[in-house]
Amino acid sequence: MIWELWDAVSGNAISDFETEAEALAYVRALIDDGWKIDEILFMVDDPAWADEDVPLAITGDELARKAGIAVDSSQARRTV
Repeated sequence: MIWELWDAVSGNAISDFETEAEALAYVRALIDDGWKIDEILFMVDDPAWADEDVPLAITGDELARKAGIAVDSSQARRTV
């Protein structure tokens, strides 16, 4: 398996990792460097999987929870 981080704004790959733990640690480092969680896409892929079996990327609150980052409710997206 390959864990990948992508810049959601530019659509460019940031980096790929051999383990999920490494990728999530890098998510935390990006947040510490000033990135917003909504700017980061987290994906997992396996060359053995068919295209339709690759899970969708996660971002935002879901990625924050997965990475163990506290979500600031004052900045939460709201619908009207």
